[in-house]
Amino acid sequence: MSDSLSEYNERLDERRIATWVPPQDVPGPKFDSNGNAKPLYGSTCIAWIEQEPELFRKLCDLQKTIREEFEQAGLGGIYAFLEPESFHMTVCDIDAGPDPTRIPIEDRIEQGQRAFEQMKKPGKVTALIKGIGLKQTIAALVRFDHQPEELDEVLAMEREIKQTTGENVREFTGHISIAYLVQRPGEEATGKIKEILLPYEDRVFGEFSFSQLDLAYFRDMNTYVPLLTVDLGDGTATYHDRASDVWHSS
Repeated sequence: MSDSLSEYNERLDERRIATWVPPQDVPGPKFDSNGNAKPLYGSTCIAWIEQEPELFRKLCDLQKTIREEFEQAGLGGIYAFLEPESFHMTVCDIDAGPDPTRIPIEDRIEQGQRAFEQMKKPGKVTALIKGIGLKQTIAALVRFDHQPEELDEVLAMEREIKQTTGENVREFTGHISIAYLVQRPGEEATGKIKEILLPYEDRVFGEFSFSQLDLAYFRDMNTYVPLLTVDLGDGTATYHDRASDVWHSS
């Protein structure tokens, strides 16, 4: 196993359900305790899950099932479930904050353009979505055990974006969030959460292949709007004109 894959899997292991301890900073900056998304502005590079329709359907079904199981167990309201249209895998976060005027969006567009021009174009990247993990979120996990070279492609994209933007928020840990913790559970509720989720810990949801990468901005955790899209095959970059108008109306 390569060093990069070993280190990546260690980051995924931090999300193991059996060893999860609810974080203290709940609900945090993204949702209030009633599950309402708070205003939070920023930019990020993401791959949309809708690029893989069958996987998208399975994750929607997973979210629906978990929501129903939580309700039946008396856990309703502990998590805020994300709008499925927001499902994505983050390749590289860039910045975030409560004040949109402090996000240099025009600079980010220019930097994104340069990063997309300079990064290697692998055509597409393929991974396996297997299991779910817990942290601040319930998330499906992105695995590269049988395709370590694909992980190297994503890490190269991440390095290019970090170098071009001058921002290094966190290390890539592929996951697809479906719900955010908004109320800190007690010991009994924590046990119920683990009991419900453990059967999904090693479940295979399918292959995820993406051939496009987006520089997007967000206004909250349910609202991501693409600013710039790069085709990982021919390198074509598409600027989304309406995105800037939506941003400035935030």
